Amino acid sequence: MKQIKFSGKNVEEAKRNAAQELGVSESELRIEKVEQEGGFLFSKKTVITVQVDSFSGVDDLSFVRGLLKAAHIPADVRRREEEDRIILEITSDDGGLLIGKGGQGLEAIQHLIGKVAKRQRWSEKPILIDVVNYRNKRVEKLKLRAVGLAERAKSEGRPLTTEPLNAYERRAVHLALQGVRGVGSKSLGDGPLRRICISPLETEE
Repeated sequence: MKQIKFSGKNVEEAKRNAAQELGVSESELRIEKVEQEGGFLFSKKTVITVQVDSFSGVDDLSFVRGLLKAAHIPADVRRREEEDRIILEITSDDGGLLIGKGGQGLEAIQHLIGKVAKRQRWSEKPILIDVVNYRNKRVEKLKLRAVGLAERAKSEGRPLTTEPLNAYERRAVHLALQGVRGVGSKSLGDGPLRRICISPLETEE
């Protein structure tokens, strides 16, 4: 029996927080306990304990299919497991809508799936969402840009940075730059989106 606690200013806010974190509607929550914490020196808050085993029948594939169905977006979703990750590939005539400007829609879906997957413990492997092969196409473009930046960094003798990239994109770019002699690369910043700094290496004379 798996239980998780969520808090809020009141019961309604705690339920909203729980539903958002678990990726379900408030009516699907099975609340086991409601408590009040804090007081005196600290602000009071409501803490609810939610039984999450009631969602154990929902896996990553059915969750994404249900999400798309609720959004009234006809799509086919296929699951592919690789050595180091699980990929859910979405094929749809509305792929552009799902991807969004600059991939923002896709990243929003990815963020939601990541949070729910962590709560549900669907898999120890990371789950990657892709729409009509967008990620592979984008990664190939990013690798070409990164190699171009590396050549510029060498010729200009100064470090250059990429645009903000997610973890999947950063990994691909770092690997691509390993094939470029005379440059080094490192990620900069915090959070899910970070830039890569490409610097020319000092050569011994």
